[in-house]
Amino acid sequence: MNASKEQTLCHTHRLEIVPMKRSRKNGKTVYHLNIGQPDIKPRHFYKAMHDFNDETLEYADSRERQSLIEAVISYYDKIGVHFEYDDVFITNGGSEGLIFAFLVTMDEDEEL
Repeated sequence: MNASKEQTLCHTHRLEIVPMKRSRKNGKTVYHLNIGQPDIKPRHFYKAMHDFNDETLEYADSRERQSLIEAVISYYDKIGVHFEYDDVFITNGGSEGLIFAFLVTMDEDEEL
């Protein structure tokens, strides 16, 4: 990306597109696709944290979670949508999934 192009800033908790504020000032609606809430109950979270003794908390390799992928396939089969194992891609959060989807469906010079 050269200096004349608008830059994308990556922050720890969100992906912010620089022209977002300018778009909002021009009356356009900006949808924040990076904001979400985990669907865990706090007591389960705090108990798990209390019981956690590992030295490092790591993300699991989603391709190794065969039971998770099979559960996704089973869920969609029940509503009449069939996926093969390799069709399912598990991400470590919704923002990561959206970024991957944008990367594989959009060209560099396209605007969102």
